[in-house]
Amino acid sequence: MTQENKWNIINIAMGIMFENKFIVNNLLELIQVNYQHCDGYKYKKSTEVPFFGIKNIIIGKQGVSEAFGIRSGIRGFGNAICLDFQNDFKNIHLKISSDIFHITGCKKYEMGINVGENIIKIIEELDEDWIPFFNLSIDEKEDICNKALQILIENDNLLMYDDPIVLNRFNHIEIKYRKYALIIRNLLLFSYDYPNIESFTNKINKIIRLQTGQNSVFFKGKDIKIIDNHIYNGVYRCKINYEFFLPELALFFDNLNFLPQYHNFDKGHQLCITIPVDEIYVSQKIVKHKVIPVHKFIIHMNGTIQQSSPTSVEQAYNSFLIIYNHLIEFIKENKENEKKI
Repeated sequence: MTQENKWNIINIAMGIMFENKFIVNNLLELIQVNYQHCDGYKYKKSTEVPFFGIKNIIIGKQGVSEAFGIRSGIRGFGNAICLDFQNDFKNIHLKISSDIFHITGCKKYEMGINVGENIIKIIEELDEDWIPFFNLSIDEKEDICNKALQILIENDNLLMYDDPIVLNRFNHIEIKYRKYALIIRNLLLFSYDYPNIESFTNKINKIIRLQTGQNSVFFKGKDIKIIDNHIYNGVYRCKINYEFFLPELALFFDNLNFLPQYHNFDKGHQLCITIPVDEIYVSQKIVKHKVIPVHKFIIHMNGTIQQSSPTSVEQAYNSFLIIYNHLIEFIKENKENEKKI
């Protein structure tokens, strides 16, 4: 296969399954967006990224009715938290439900695994930060939260965490609060998302009343344990330097018993070809929903091939080679026929 015909991974959607049950509401309330500014970068190619990091930070968060960072709108999921994670200059989208990380936007399988590991690390570190707070009495929690509020208020206005006045007050906090300095800092950071006294007060009152697990703020059990991971779907692309006459190509594949179909007439003629997938190679999530798993290939007139496969990258590539070799065979036959003419 030449460099021109190189098979590229465009996007992988995958799931990481856990033995634990996550306390999704607590994740939603306590995971924070990193508001690091970096000029010159774009989100979705056209929108300026107001809060952008270099690697391994959360840049967007959304629940049922609130969205922060690069997230927009107020429509979320009742039983999940949606996150945008920055990993090596790539925006990765996650949905965390009770026992699964759903991950999309990966350029390779290993990237998805790496993102999952980094989110687990963030959750575990955040858990360690917050456990001392939730071991306190309600009165003690309220006292710490009120201290955070006092640090932020100036002339009936709520200051941001990075305001020099706030930083100075925080650095000179009373001795009795110093052992809770990390918790107070985490509370102060919510001033970015809740920028007035009323909204910030409502937020800390909600935090005080969160219910936790026996050993953790964010999950049930002592440790987070992965039990499985699967690729739900991978999107791949290849460009062959050849102009296809699709009706003739359709007849060619029909003779090979592939049952080709025309696809998306409104976007120009495209030929759709599918190859069945053995169920042992696909996610049980797909099998349970009784979806017939297939490798799907969309062949464009200009020689572009786009593939969608609900299997491992290796299985997807093996199926691609079947179609690719037939296309090379078709091109050779056409060239030989042209010589005879």
